Amino acid sequence: MTAPMNDYASSGNPDLAASGRAVEMTRFEEHLQVTTRQAPVSVARLQKFIVTEQKTFTVEVRREEVRLTTEPLTDLTLDQVPADQPDEIEIVLHEERISIVRELVPVERVKLTKKTITVHQPVTDTVRKEHIDVLHEPPTGPLTLEAL
Repeated sequence: MTAPMNDYASSGNPDLAASGRAVEMTRFEEHLQVTTRQAPVSVARLQKFIVTEQKTFTVEVRREEVRLTTEPLTDLTLDQVPADQPDEIEIVLHEERISIVRELVPVERVKLTKKTITVHQPVTDTVRKEHIDVLHEPPTGPLTLEAL
């Protein structure tokens, strides 16, 4: 309501009552119109960061070792020995070495979504109403037909 609730009813004219016409007033009251509006409250972001952790594995590692074995020669094995042998023999020894390869593998997808939640929130406010009363002043003198 745009107009203030003042004396809207003060437009009554006592001369109208004498003419026999009805006298009337308009009564006003405030009504509440409750609405909602969107307002930003906060911001949510997805942010990646790196976390490190220690991983420990037990890996089986093999290596070759040199072992010297001697056998006594007998008459049977003496025939199997070659006549000219080199003065030096080389054997290459091998071992397994641990190799670590890091591979970046996708493990999960993370999404950020919005969901609207509706709650019922009570709203209380004060409204004003106009009341109209009849004030009747009795005549001060004796009641005669002319006074009515």
